[in-house]
Amino acid sequence: MTNHGHAGAHTALEIDRMTVVDVLGRVAELAEGLGGSVDAGIGAAIDPNRKSRFKVLIWRPEGEATRGEAGMNKRMLRWLCIVAAALDFCSPAQAIVRTDQVIVNGTLQTDNAKVANTDWTGVGLIPFGPGTGVLLDATHVLTAAHVFYGQDGTGGPLDPTLTATFQLIDPITGQLVTLNSKPFGQGGLSVAPGFLDANGVGQGHRIVGKDLAVLTLATAADVTKFMPYPINTGQIPDERTPMPQGKSVLVGFSKATGDGVNFIAGGPFTPNVKRLAFNNVDQFGDGVTTWTAVGDRTKNGKIDPPPPANTLVFDFDQPGQGNSSGLTNAINANMSGAVGNMEGSVIGGDSGGPLFQMGQDGKWYIVGITSSGSDTMGRFGSIAYATRVRSYADFINAALAVPEPSTILLVATALGGLGVCAWRRTRFRRSSAP
Repeated sequence: MTNHGHAGAHTALEIDRMTVVDVLGRVAELAEGLGGSVDAGIGAAIDPNRKSRFKVLIWRPEGEATRGEAGMNKRMLRWLCIVAAALDFCSPAQAIVRTDQVIVNGTLQTDNAKVANTDWTGVGLIPFGPGTGVLLDATHVLTAAHVFYGQDGTGGPLDPTLTATFQLIDPITGQLVTLNSKPFGQGGLSVAPGFLDANGVGQGHRIVGKDLAVLTLATAADVTKFMPYPINTGQIPDERTPMPQGKSVLVGFSKATGDGVNFIAGGPFTPNVKRLAFNNVDQFGDGVTTWTAVGDRTKNGKIDPPPPANTLVFDFDQPGQGNSSGLTNAINANMSGAVGNMEGSVIGGDSGGPLFQMGQDGKWYIVGITSSGSDTMGRFGSIAYATRVRSYADFINAALAVPEPSTILLVATALGGLGVCAWRRTRFRRSSAP
C-alpha cells in the first residue's frame, strides 16, 4: 500500500495474510503480556520467518522507527488494519458450501451445514493457517501441509521455534479447548516427504501434491471427550465406491458459507462454527488428467493445474440437474450426482479438514485431507480434491511412532547401563580365568 500524499519512506514486509489478520485479533493480548505496549504487541504478532506470496508496502513518515528498530507505532497499526482488511476481502479462505443452506437476499437464514458440538468432536481449528485438523490420537493432528506454508503452499522455511494451536469444541460445555503444539523444530511438525524442497520451502500443493502434515501436541487431548479417528490403510479398498453410508463426509471450519449459487462472506474465523457436507469421490487425481469445471482456478474451462497424483477428486452437483461438471464417477457414471440436497464442497478455510468414509466394519475412517479446488466460492460445477491418506500411510504412521525425547534418553541410559554391566561381567570372567 502506498500513500502518495505525504513525504515518507516505504517499508517492505513479506508477511503471511493471516499473520496480519492475527495482529488485529491478538495485538491487545500480546501487548498486555509485553507491558501494555501496542508496538511490542505488533512486533510479537508478526514473525519475519513466516513468508508468503504477499509483499506489502507500508508507508511510514520520515523519522519514525522502522520495524527492525524499537517497533511499530500506532500509525503503522492503522496501516496494518487497512492492509489486513484488503487482504482478507480478496482471500479465498472460506468455508463448507452446501446445497440446502437457506439464503435470502444475500443473508444466511438457516445454517443447515452447522455441526452439533457432540458430532465429529476430534475435528478442530488450526488458527496458524487458518485451517482444519483432525485427531489421530491424543497428541497427533493430521492436516494439510499448506496450512503452514501459505495459500499457494510456497512459503517457508519455517522458524523452528514456532508453535501452533489446535482448538476443539468441548462437546459438553461448548467451550473452546486450546492445545499447543511442540516447537516445529522439536518434533512439533512433520511434513510429507516431497512437499518441501531442500531449503525447506514449499513446492506448491497444487503442483506437487503431497499436501499432508502431522502436528504433534505438547499437551494431550482428552480422548474421552474428543474422538480420534483411524486412517484408511486398506479397510476401504477403493474410495470411489461408496461405503454403507453411501456418501463421503467433509468436515471443516471457517468464516463463510453458501448454497452453490450465493456466496456468503463471513466475519473472523470462529473456531466454534464447524460445518459438514456430503459428496462422493469420483476419480483419483494423477497430475495430468483434468476436467471441465467452474471456478477461478480454471484454464480453458478446465481445472488448472490438474489435481495432483494421489488425490481424491469430487465435484459439486446441483440437485436435480445431474452431473454439473465434466467429472463423472469412475465406478458408476450415474453416481456422481447421487448425494442430493445435502451435497456440498469445500473452500479455502476447510483446508486440512478430513474426508470421512465408513468401512464395512461400521467405523469411520479418514480417507482424505482437504487440499484445494477449482473455485474459491464453491459454486455448482466446481471440482475439489483431498489428499489420499492411504497413499501416505507409512509417513503418517512413522510420525505417530516417533518417540518422545525423554523416552529416547531413558532408552539410551538403559542401554548404556546394560553395556557397563556386560563390560564388568566380561572383565570379572577374564580376571577369574586360570
